[in-house]
Amino acid sequence: MKTLREAIEAGDFVVTAEIAPPKGTDTSRLEKTARLLKDRVHAINVTDNQRAITRMSSLAASAVLVRNGAEPICQITCRDKNRIALQSDLLGGWALGIKNVLALTGDAVQIGDNPEAKPVFDFDSIKLKAVHSIIVCLPCYIYSAGCTIDKKLANFIVPWTINNKWFLV
Repeated sequence: MKTLREAIEAGDFVVTAEIAPPKGTDTSRLEKTARLLKDRVHAINVTDNQRAITRMSSLAASAVLVRNGAEPICQITCRDKNRIALQSDLLGGWALGIKNVLALTGDAVQIGDNPEAKPVFDFDSIKLKAVHSIIVCLPCYIYSAGCTIDKKLANFIVPWTINNKWFLV
């Protein structure tokens, strides 16, 4: 099966699945599901504390998928992290072999299992998309503070949504 990027660039009908990380540290079910899906879908969306319920991080779960031969789309919600953490996750994901990120705003914390938690929203998904554009377009990575890191993150895919409409750069 083609990679997600290859399928998108070819104009193919893209098939993905979605998986929730475990609510603990046991990844056996996640690994089993990855092995079952990897040859049937172009990529697997890994949710980021969906419905504001605490789970293993999407970054760690996505790394488990990579380790098992699957292509993840790591969801990153802006609700729980400031700009430092979001950019750090983008760089860390790249280092772990995660080439696809879906930037989302995130569900309201009041509906989750920690309703007293404070949402961060330092960046929203639109601002995170702008940071992604800088990552992809420049020969060195310039993050929001204006500092540079000598590494081009070519082939990094970050689709994003506004009012449930999808965009891809």
